[in-house]
Amino acid sequence: MTLLKIKSRLNSLFTSTAMTLLKIKSRLNSLFTSTAMTLLKIKSRLNSLFTSTAMTLLKIKSRLNSLFTSTAMTLLKIKSRLNSLFTSTAMTLLKIKSRLNSLFTSTAMTLLKIKSRLNSLFTSTAMTLLKIKSRLNSLFT
Repeated sequence: MTLLKIKSRLNSLFTSTAMTLLKIKSRLNSLFTSTAMTLLKIKSRLNSLFTSTAMTLLKIKSRLNSLFTSTAMTLLKIKSRLNSLFTSTAMTLLKIKSRLNSLFTSTAMTLLKIKSRLNSLFTSTAMTLLKIKSRLNSLFT
């Protein structure tokens, strides 16, 4: 009678542990997936922002070029300085955009790899617990 109680309690323990691990796996899957999606959305929004800002600066540069070209030497010096400023700012923004793209992409990929590894870990742990449960069941019967 005592062995049957022990068997029943162990069955219950292993079953609830396996179910808990599967719930944790599901929640982590959801968390990593939504985090990766959020990062990709942020990446997309930042891409758009940096691209439009760079394009606006280049348009301003072009308009200032036209305006200052027809003016005297002082204005040509100002034009040159503004060209350099806007060009370097646009290039800096494009470099930042590129680095952020790489960062968000690699972070999303890393999160997806971690998600995959955790899936495997929780699945194999749950399977091992179910095998132990099965062996204990056959031992007690």
